Amino acid sequence: MTIGFFTTGSANPYAEALNASTVSRAKELGAKITELDSNFDVQTQVNQMQQALARKTYNAWTVTLDDGVEECNQVKAAINAGIPVMVSVGHLCNDDEVGQAGFVGVQTPQAYAAWWKTILGQNPDAKTAFLAGPPLVDLVQSMKKAMDDAFGAHPRASLLSYQNTDWTAQDGFKKTQDLLKAHPDVQVIASSYSLATRGVVQAVQQAGLAGKIKIYDMMGDQFIVEAIKSGVVTLTLPGLPASEGKSAAENLVNRWTGKQAYKVYNPADDAPIPGGPYITKQNAVGYTAQIPS
Repeated sequence: MTIGFFTTGSANPYAEALNASTVSRAKELGAKITELDSNFDVQTQVNQMQQALARKTYNAWTVTLDDGVEECNQVKAAINAGIPVMVSVGHLCNDDEVGQAGFVGVQTPQAYAAWWKTILGQNPDAKTAFLAGPPLVDLVQSMKKAMDDAFGAHPRASLLSYQNTDWTAQDGFKKTQDLLKAHPDVQVIASSYSLATRGVVQAVQQAGLAGKIKIYDMMGDQFIVEAIKSGVVTLTLPGLPASEGKSAAENLVNRWTGKQAYKVYNPADDAPIPGGPYITKQNAVGYTAQIPS
């Protein structure tokens, strides 16, 4: 079994943990796996897939997609050529069934909808801002749809600002500084990734507003867990990249060897989080994030 592991990149702690877990588990199970890093560039990943398919380099694929719509045809071509394709984290072909071997991930449309429902359910009248990720990433587009639906269901809540970020602490800090100047009446700031949330925390603390503005996080790392314990961040849906990578490799190998395998799996369903899936001040003590600080 030769696996082509097409990954969006390894430039952030989430992706680094996901990639390491995928590769190590595949090797433990006896597969040969090659990691192909696109550095978060859609065209690079498309070219990598096209080249691998043309050369018949790998007889199985696992993919974390830069753009599940733009790359839909490449993945379908691999599937039609008899290559089992395991999808991890990203959403392929607008979540259509195209014959993929399976999907594993915490970041599902259902998870985004539940996250926003929780935020606006706890703050039905709040003046809210959202720091999203890069606009062309399919996960970001899926999260925006969940946000729009949630605000439609909570007409008393208002969205003061929607900002795209590059998911870094530096950009999160700058965007939050600008936000606090433009909208000093903001009551809730939601952030789509823990590195950007670090910047939110720093800007809010610097402005002397820690504890006065509620901060909601997605894919929390250990820094965010500590910020929850101290009362600066309200809650996070924790990231589980090590579990995602391990599960994706196992499922692909199981399908290859004819063993029982799942079609869709969310590691959060089995995460041992008392009172989960969210980490709050009530259950943060004793929890260790899969993404280090």
